Amino acid sequence: MRIYVDGNLETTFFTDVGMTGNPALSFGLEAELRDLRLYRDPLSLVEVQSIASAQGYQSQAPSALEIGTTGSFELQSQALPSSWDFGDGTPPTPFAVAPVLQHSYAGPGNYTATLRIQTPLGLISETFAVISHHPVIHSSPARSSTLAIEGDILVACNPDNHSLAGIHTGSLTKSYEVSTGNQPTSVAGLNGNFWVSCLGPEGVRSELRVHQANDGTSNRVIACPTDREKPSASAPAMALCWSVYQDDSRSGAMITRA
Repeated sequence: MRIYVDGNLETTFFTDVGMTGNPALSFGLEAELRDLRLYRDPLSLVEVQSIASAQGYQSQAPSALEIGTTGSFELQSQALPSSWDFGDGTPPTPFAVAPVLQHSYAGPGNYTATLRIQTPLGLISETFAVISHHPVIHSSPARSSTLAIEGDILVACNPDNHSLAGIHTGSLTKSYEVSTGNQPTSVAGLNGNFWVSCLGPEGVRSELRVHQANDGTSNRVIACPTDREKPSASAPAMALCWSVYQDDSRSGAMITRA
């Protein structure tokens, strides 16, 4: 019997019985057993060393990337060819000994990056979850308001009765008044919709209500994560959102912490 430690032959001893053939046969090892494998045929030294090398690698991938920003996908091994499949439809990289590869994602989403390592005994694979997101806004709002204009409709937040009132800017008549979330505090217009920041259920957390500008119909509710929650891949720019404001430089609505 041969005993290897991290791919190196430590000792050899001989016995004419199998491991299960003689209950009296025993031996001791003063070490932590990290892995146990059984093979039908004896392994050569090269095969043992390749297994030890595969077990000794260190790999990592970014957990989150901003769209268009490159991240490092790493396999710290000088001897094992590897290939990365980034999970975004791009072709897997060719097998090569490459410790670090750079990759960026073109759109938002949750991606599964797969690392495949080539050893003489077969492929070893490992997966990583990667979130690609829009830029997260950390600065304070430039301007927030309880009033906003989208098209020919001016809306006003009514925090006392939890509603949103729309006024036609041409006729100066009230077009609608609709219910929205609890205590609406700010509003911004974007692409035919009004985005309203409201206090969440029971005052526990904030939420966004999206209303159509023409008739006030509510078409979406977005619950804003708390400090201990991670950004959502579907709405990463709203990850820390407590108020909305109008961004004149980009002609849109921005969302950030108040």
